[in-house]
Amino acid sequence: MSPHARIRPSKLRSKVGVAIGSVFTLAGILVVIPKMVSTEGPIWFGVLWTLAALGGTIFYAANAFTDHGIATDVVEFDRELTGSAEERLEKLSRLRGNGVITDDEYASRRSAILDEI
Repeated sequence: MSPHARIRPSKLRSKVGVAIGSVFTLAGILVVIPKMVSTEGPIWFGVLWTLAALGGTIFYAANAFTDHGIATDVVEFDRELTGSAEERLEKLSRLRGNGVITDDEYASRRSAILDEI
């Protein structure tokens, strides 16, 4: 299994999501559902609208107001490019030797690895 990191929305993005989700939830309760009832439209649409908005609001609230939140993405790292600087430089040389990366890419990545030392 390769190393990975979980990424969740920022606090600011989550707070904006809570605000927008709250507006849509209230719109569902105060406008959409009553509109469906008064026009004898499909009530399920109003309920679905409201539940979807509420779900999004809860998701963003979990990220905005807790320290652990809910991840939206998982990033996996190539295990072969992790390890000691010497191991990464050897792997980088093999990649260049096999034509996987260009000389410019090699120089750039080699410089980055050496800067970490």
